[in-house]
Amino acid sequence: MPIDPTPHAEVVTPVLGIDCSGDRCSVAVASESGLEERSVTGPGEQLRLLLPLTLQLLEEVHLSPRSLVRVAVSIGPASFTGIRLALATARTFAQILDCPVVAVSTLDTIGYGLHEWLATTGGGAPEPAVCKTVAPFSPHDTAICVLTDARKRQIFAASYRGTPPVCVDAPRVFDPADAVEWLKATISGPTVVGGSAFLAYGDLLRGVFSTSTHVIEAPLSAGQPSARHVALAGSGAHGPVTLLSYAEVLPCYLRPPDVKKPVLPAIRHDLIAPLLEASSPEHAESPHVSFTEAPGGPLANS
Repeated sequence: MPIDPTPHAEVVTPVLGIDCSGDRCSVAVASESGLEERSVTGPGEQLRLLLPLTLQLLEEVHLSPRSLVRVAVSIGPASFTGIRLALATARTFAQILDCPVVAVSTLDTIGYGLHEWLATTGGGAPEPAVCKTVAPFSPHDTAICVLTDARKRQIFAASYRGTPPVCVDAPRVFDPADAVEWLKATISGPTVVGGSAFLAYGDLLRGVFSTSTHVIEAPLSAGQPSARHVALAGSGAHGPVTLLSYAEVLPCYLRPPDVKKPVLPAIRHDLIAPLLEASSPEHAESPHVSFTEAPGGPLANS
């Protein structure tokens, strides 16, 4: 898929994007040849699948890990375990490859996806009972409200405007009743809403706009976090980026984690580096790299 950058955006490639913020584990590469993404679905399987999936994608797009100029990673708010794994992997790649990291909000990636869906379909959702609008919406003047299931009877929320969408109401965590009040206050014109919170709290949230003709609920498939938008954001296609060292990139939790003093998994590049070297051009005769996580390995919780 070709990269369609924001006008006047300075795009740098190749960039690896990593997202483990949901049940899906996805990786993507933005390069001069376009944008490629691979994903697998399996709760609890991210630890086993993330690195092999990444190396497989790089092989398929004929890139060596050493050719990457940036690593972009989804930093939450989302699943603590998935975010920590994605961060540990991104930090490991960045330290070994001596390249910067771009931290991308998980809610931003969903906002980009909803904006893309609106620009592609005009709000003509293929799934039933999600669109009450009387005319297609323009993505340029439509607000986007992202609401995701934060578990523990809470909801993460943020709102966006413009092309590309820019966050105008920073990510927050709400109880469901407070999320309803936030949504009421945020909707003031053409608006697209979406995200996983509509699976858990759909009836409650839809009560805010059930009779409105200027609110579209996007299909759930459009409101999933995606590594493709992490990679695009990291390349600069969605606008200017902040480059961080591997040690500077931190998770966005929005609430205290389940454990005291959470520590990212330790970087064991003595175990990871041989895998990256095995994927370099000089080792092209061995294209398939297998990976088995050893007890206490580089991605294990510390």
